[in-house]
Amino acid sequence: MSAPEPTYRKLPGRGLGWSGFARIWIAEEHLLEVNSLLVSERYRRFFLRDISALVIRRTKVGLAWNIVHGVLGGGGALLAGGLWWGSATADQGAQEVLQVLAVMTSPFAALFLVLFSINLLLGPTCRCHLQTTTAGWHALTAPTRLGPARRFLARLAPLIEAAQAAPAPPPLATEPSR
Repeated sequence: MSAPEPTYRKLPGRGLGWSGFARIWIAEEHLLEVNSLLVSERYRRFFLRDISALVIRRTKVGLAWNIVHGVLGGGGALLAGGLWWGSATADQGAQEVLQVLAVMTSPFAALFLVLFSINLLLGPTCRCHLQTTTAGWHALTAPTRLGPARRFLARLAPLIEAAQAAPAPPPLATEPSR
């Protein structure tokens, strides 16, 4: 008779990195990190009894993206507004060209301003690291935002403590040597 399949529950937070989209799932006795990129998936398993530390540190990645999106969005909006304002004082031929350029610039400015707003609403970024007794430090690809990372830690800490408080399984019986 085969062992029953583990039941997985999704933990808070997700990530996006060079290895694709990431989620962390939990089963009875282990964490499962799943990275998906197009048609491939990569799995890493961490047993709760082997986890010796979980570190969440705040990063400046979100601030950097806000600066990039803010500069591009604000600069694009100023450029589009300047082109439109300049078309009001220009002659007929230049007026149409400036208005077309303003209309072409506006969607890009709006896109970057929307990205700026979304990144601002998602909150500060963070990086999670996990240390195991068997393989050392691992950088987790999820969660990447501080709010979900705190909820992740709140759900995971009691489960790790419970798994490590349980007695170790008995060793396998071996035949005596002759």
